[in-house]
Amino acid sequence: MEPLPLPLSPAHRFMRRVVPIVSAVILVVAFFGALMFSYLAKTPSFDPEIQVMIPEGASLRAISEILKDAGVIRSAGFLRVQGRLIGTEAKAGVYAFSVSSTTGRVLSRLDAGDYGDVYVSVTIPEGSTNRQIAAILAKSDLNLDETTFLELAEGKEGYLFPDTYRFLPGTDEEEVIEILEETFTNKTKELVGSVGDRSWDDIVIMASLLEKESGRNPEEQRTIAGILWKRLDRGIALQVDAPFLYIFGKGSADLTTTDLRADGPYNTYTRLGLTPTPIGNPGIATLEAALKPTPSLYFFYLHDSSGNVHYGVTHDDHVRNKQRYL
Repeated sequence: MEPLPLPLSPAHRFMRRVVPIVSAVILVVAFFGALMFSYLAKTPSFDPEIQVMIPEGASLRAISEILKDAGVIRSAGFLRVQGRLIGTEAKAGVYAFSVSSTTGRVLSRLDAGDYGDVYVSVTIPEGSTNRQIAAILAKSDLNLDETTFLELAEGKEGYLFPDTYRFLPGTDEEEVIEILEETFTNKTKELVGSVGDRSWDDIVIMASLLEKESGRNPEEQRTIAGILWKRLDRGIALQVDAPFLYIFGKGSADLTTTDLRADGPYNTYTRLGLTPTPIGNPGIATLEAALKPTPSLYFFYLHDSSGNVHYGVTHDDHVRNKQRYL
């Protein structure tokens, strides 16, 4: 005969009723907590791209409010707690957010200074003058002031490196000039050490002339550089048309006899030597050509309407080339 079960105490009966209820409540809370965490951890979807400026020295609290106000995150408090747990140290700057992500990814980008594709791309062609650069920047998304740029860039013609740049939005005229100057210095530091008997300033001036006096072919650039240096060294006027484009805005086809006879520091027909300053901002290829010219017997050259170059040893050769090709 089996013993009869002992009757449950009131405490046991209470536990048997309460435990399932508590377990169910915990599961429900956990379920909805997971949903809430998932909701808060995922950033909203937005279109178009959102750009946000994080100021220098901003606290995590301030940053979380900035991102919340911009619509990048759902909860400033959630981002703040998560950022403190993982020790985020945000880098200042402009950030671009264009796709739905997570608060963890946002914090990771802030910590790494991963700004995203917020840059303004600007291409400055080789040989561009400061005035042309100012016009390019004014028409770009940077929307810089041409007059301000030219005032700040005064005396820097030839030393603002032509290239494709990616500027952060809000970059001003002074910062752009600093970047272009620094790029010039970095790109040319190896060339400066191989100048030899000529001054670096003369090399830059010669390269600026070559940008307008030659095509893009390196061999042609070096040959014309050799001709111009030889004329300079022998006391022969350079007689190049490029400076007239710089001072008058006139190319070779538009020049008149009056223009050629109008004496001035940039007129290489009436004055010996190089122009007093560069007439544009040369690229690496022309700087290298100016540094390493190709010796030849030629003293003259001209370009036909197709851009092909024709050389002459004597003035008579040059006259015949004019009659034949122009």
